[in-house]
Amino acid sequence: MVTINRATPCGGCGQPVGPVHSCPKCFRHMHPFCGRPTGKEGFGQSVICPECDQDGQHSPDHASAPKSVGHVVELQSSGSDVQPEASQSISSQPRQSSRHTQAVSSIAHRRKVVRWMKEFEANNGDKGMFAKAENRFPRIFNSGTQAANLAKAIYWWKKREQILDAGRGSVAISARRRGGRRRVSAKVTACRGRPRSAWV
Repeated sequence: MVTINRATPCGGCGQPVGPVHSCPKCFRHMHPFCGRPTGKEGFGQSVICPECDQDGQHSPDHASAPKSVGHVVELQSSGSDVQPEASQSISSQPRQSSRHTQAVSSIAHRRKVVRWMKEFEANNGDKGMFAKAENRFPRIFNSGTQAANLAKAIYWWKKREQILDAGRGSVAISARRRGGRRRVSAKVTACRGRPRSAWV
């Protein structure tokens, strides 16, 4: 039984090569680019190794390379090259999203906050009203950032008539847009996770 070593060194460059191409004279396994190809082009094409090549007309540049395996050539980098250590960071943690989770409030909570803001405006004016509403109702204003909570309070204040006119137990606020087109902002009844409180 004949065994074939599939990682024999190439007759041209000395690197490991499979038994696809071989020299017809010395039967060394060859890369197709390490010698002079002869015969029909394709799989199993004969490639004459540089040592057996009598003509000497075609001698590839890397065929004269030393036949040592395992040496690594290290290139010196110039000052303009970017160092890979500085430009790339490898992290084992997955990439985190830059967006915060969206906190949805019920219409009853909106109505409660807007009523308090209306009362505060009548007694003290509107200076600092949104920040004080955020501090007064921390369980309602539970967004990731203070800016998001303030934006939510300002938005509710702009829509105060629609929020206060919404009926008790309603799950949607209807708003008429420009051009007479209607839009319905529906509060989703089944949110993510378990419901914390009943609808009011």
